[in-house]
Amino acid sequence: MIDVPEVGKITAIGPLAAHGEGPASWPRGEERSRPRERPPEQIKDVAQVMGFAGAELSDGVYQALSQLMAEMDKLRWELEIARRHDEYLYQLADSHPLMPVLNRRAFRRELSKAAAHVKRTETPSTLLVIDIEEGRQAKREDGAKARDAVMLRAAEIVKANLEPIDVIGGLGGDRLGIILKVIDERAARDTARRLARLLGEDPAIRRRRLTQPRRAWGASAIGPGEDAEDLLEKADMDLRAGAGYRRRTPPAASDSRGSGDDVG
Repeated sequence: MIDVPEVGKITAIGPLAAHGEGPASWPRGEERSRPRERPPEQIKDVAQVMGFAGAELSDGVYQALSQLMAEMDKLRWELEIARRHDEYLYQLADSHPLMPVLNRRAFRRELSKAAAHVKRTETPSTLLVIDIEEGRQAKREDGAKARDAVMLRAAEIVKANLEPIDVIGGLGGDRLGIILKVIDERAARDTARRLARLLGEDPAIRRRRLTQPRRAWGASAIGPGEDAEDLLEKADMDLRAGAGYRRRTPPAASDSRGSGDDVG
C-alpha cells in the first residue's frame, strides 16, 4: 500500500524543548532530511489504487504520478515545518528566559484557568509564592550571574519535587509562583514547608552560609473565578506576614502616611 514518508527531522527547529530551555539547548547545524524519493514500485502501487492497469502505465503517466507524489510529499513536509515552528513560537512566548518554568504572563493565564476550574468543579487548588532571598544576596555579593545560578537551581529543585500537573512560573525578581492543583490550602502549606526545607538545605543555594533562611513563602487558596492579580496579592501578603515584614509606622507628629516595608 501507499507509504507516505514521515516528515524527517527539521532544519534548525529540532525537538520542542521544555519551558525555559528554548532553542539554545537544541543541536545546531544538524542537517534535517527532506522527504525521500518514491521508489518505482511504490508509484506503480499508487497507479493501481488510482485504477491504472499495468499496461496503461506509460512513461508519461509514470512521470506525471512521480512528480505529483513528490510535490505532495514536499507540501506535507513544509506544512509540518510550519506547524512545529508555530508550536515553538507559542512555547517561546510562554517560557521564562532563564528558568525551565513559565514567565509571569503565562503563569497569570494558568492561574486564571485554575480559578475557573475551581469554580467549575468545586475542587480546591492553592497558589504558593516562594521568595528566594539567597538570589538577592548572591547578586549583591557576586553579581547577576551568581543570582541567575541560584534561581536556576531553585527552579530545578521545586520542579523536581512537584507533581506533573502543578504549574511553576517566574514572578519577576527572586520569586517563584506555584499552582498546586487539586490540593487544599492546608496540604499546600505542608508542601511549601517541605520545599522551603529542600531549598534551605541545598549547598548551591545557601552558598556556604551556615544560618537557615527565614520563612520565605506565602499561600492563598484559589477561590472560584478569582482574579489572578488578587490571588498573587493575597499570597504576597501571607508571605510578608510569615517572613517578618512589618509596615512602617509614621511619626505621630507627621501627617505623612509612610510607605514601604522593612524586614524585621
